[in-house]
Order: sequence, then structure tokens, then C-alpha cells
Amino acid sequence: MQNNKLSDPTAHVLYEPTVAEIQQGMDQGAFSLTYQPYFGHEMDELLGIEAFIRWRHQGLGVILPAVRFVAAAQQDSELALAMDGMVLHAAAGQAIEFGRIWGKKLPLAVNCMTWNREEMFLAMLEQVRKKYAAGFSSLELDCTEAIFSADSAAVSRNMVALARKGIAMGMDNCSLTSDLIPKLKGLPLRSLKINLAHFTRSDKVAETKKLVKQLRRSHSLNLVAIGVEDSEDLEYLREIGFNAFQGAIFKCPLSAEDVIRFLQFMQQAHDAY
Repeated sequence: MQNNKLSDPTAHVLYEPTVAEIQQGMDQGAFSLTYQPYFGHEMDELLGIEAFIRWRHQGLGVILPAVRFVAAAQQDSELALAMDGMVLHAAAGQAIEFGRIWGKKLPLAVNCMTWNREEMFLAMLEQVRKKYAAGFSSLELDCTEAIFSADSAAVSRNMVALARKGIAMGMDNCSLTSDLIPKLKGLPLRSLKINLAHFTRSDKVAETKKLVKQLRRSHSLNLVAIGVEDSEDLEYLREIGFNAFQGAIFKCPLSAEDVIRFLQFMQQAHDAY
């Protein structure tokens, strides 16, 4: 459904973009990245950054959530590959600058749509590697739980092939359930991001702690809680064993320029200390 009455700036519309509109946005350079840091137990313990794609539509402004246009883009394999290519080139290039300011490699997670299309995706990754070698080594390629709806053996083969190419991988936007552990078996993941929107705070703290401990031990994962908004959530997540956090309580998504200023500030504070 799309509401064409856009004269009222306060009106809420449900916008369902077409493939043609997304392609036009790509041609116009309307897509860009924002970046959200994630941290350890303290805000001065910066562990990495995650990149998010944003579409600044000429008539509607920034389209949120991104899942609306990402789902539409996936209907066209060429468009999906082109969008992933834009994301990877932009992120790898920016990772060089972030690392230069930070003084060492800073992990930068990116979500892509076509990571499991092995031949074409690996060819595209090789292009990015050749152009941005230093930045490419900082990238972590994230997928979602949707991969489990595909052939699990093929998913595992594709992930192993990517890992052999030296590509770090993670899984984003997961739910915290016991069903997740066997699904992850054999997958070469470096991090697992658990979305608080899919996570019910339980009174059974001991059982939840056990599940978190199993995830971290069995897969040597960096377990990141995403969507952390307040101190109560943060304390609970710390108690049950999460070791990394992302959300508004730390930092909202930032432009590349604001990330650079933030990194400079953190470096100055560290030097002063």
C-alpha cells in the first residue's frame, strides 16, 4: 500500500517500493551507509562498528526500516548484487579511514543479501579486496537466520568457502532460543547478534545464563546484544553473560563524519588518561 498524499509532513505512509524505483535510487546515488558502534562492558571499550544501508528518497526522505526496500531488491538478482557491491565498496573504503584514525584495524560488520550466491559473490568480493585491501580485512560479512530456510548443507559449504577466502562472518538479528545452537553447528561464525526485539526477559535467569554460556563456549562467539535502550536492559544482559552491546544507550547510528569525530574524541580521551 502506498499513500500518495504527501503534502502533510506529519502523515505516516506505508511505502512499498518497486524494483524500478530502487534501481532509479541506485542510479541517482540515493543510497548510503550509516554506522553504529558496539561496545564491551564499558563505553570506552569499542569492539567494532556495524554499517546500515539507508535510502534518501527524493520525495519521501529517509526510508525506514531498510527491510522494506531490501526485500523488494531481492526480487531482482542483478539489483541485489549491485546493491551489495555498493555496500561492500563503501564499507571497505570507509574501514581504511576508521582504522587510520583508531590506530589499528577496527571490525566493520556489513549485511549483504547475496552472500550465499557463491561464484558471483566471491568474484565481487575479490574486486573489493583488490581495491581496498586494508579495509577489506576489517570487514565482517553478516547474514540472518533466514539462511536456515535454505538447504543447510549448501549454506554450510558456502560459508566454509567464504571462510577459506579469509572472510569473517557473523549472524545478525537473531533470537535467543535453544533451537539456535544446533543450527549453528559447523558454521564458521565470529559473532552472533541477538536482537532484543526478539528476546523476552525471563525470570529464569539461571537457565538463560546456561544458554548464553553454551552459545559462547560451543562456537567461540562474540555475543552482541543489539537494540539496548536503557540501563535495566544493560544490567540484565551483563548478568546473563553477554559480552558486547549495541544500542541507543551507547550510540545511535552515525554518519561516517560523526564516527570519525567520535573516534578522534575517544583517542584524545585515551591519550589524556
